[in-house]
Amino acid sequence: GENKLFVAGHFQDPATFASLSSLTSAGSIDAFVAAIDPSNGAYIWAVSAGGVDSDSARALAYGNDKLFVAGYFQSTTMSFTGLSSSLSRRSGSDDIFLAAINPSNGSYVWAVSAGGTGQDKAFALVYGGDKLFMTGWFSGTASFAGVSDITSEGNFDIFVAAVNPTNGGYLWAVKAGGTGSDFGLSLTYGGDRVFVAGEFTGSATFTGT
Repeated sequence: GENKLFVAGHFQDPATFASLSSLTSAGSIDAFVAAIDPSNGAYIWAVSAGGVDSDSARALAYGNDKLFVAGYFQSTTMSFTGLSSSLSRRSGSDDIFLAAINPSNGSYVWAVSAGGTGQDKAFALVYGGDKLFMTGWFSGTASFAGVSDITSEGNFDIFVAAVNPTNGGYLWAVKAGGTGSDFGLSLTYGGDRVFVAGEFTGSATFTGT
């Protein structure tokens, strides 16, 4: 999008992006997103987000004139530069975060979380049909604000959630899995459908099939 290349991940400070100002983590590990000029590899901007513990960005998607980043955070509070409000982790070990970024300058537009009593991680994003879709895995009971909670059948279950790209509001969230460990790892969109791929152990149930 916007004739830029985008990269995301995590870092321990300081992180230097060529001629840009270095990023400094708020704690152990923070998430970062950077934009690159594809014609010469020059960094255009780089931003971070996080708190005092380990926080990581795992997925990017572009659509609706925004860049979206998702991952997970262990910090009690996760802050995003320029946003007045931060995200608070629930009672589990990791929660999911999802944020929108202005791709022109790297400023955060909004940020939302999801999760609950266990370990919850986002691992893939895709934009299509005027919606943003996210997948990953969760354990215990996970809350996606505005829609019904989902509860895992075993150790970890797959989740897929649809999000309003304008404001980060959750539209729906569904689960799949069984008594073992099941992970959502990849998404794509086409033909008015979203497709999810990943892995499961033992037997897995997909609601409605």
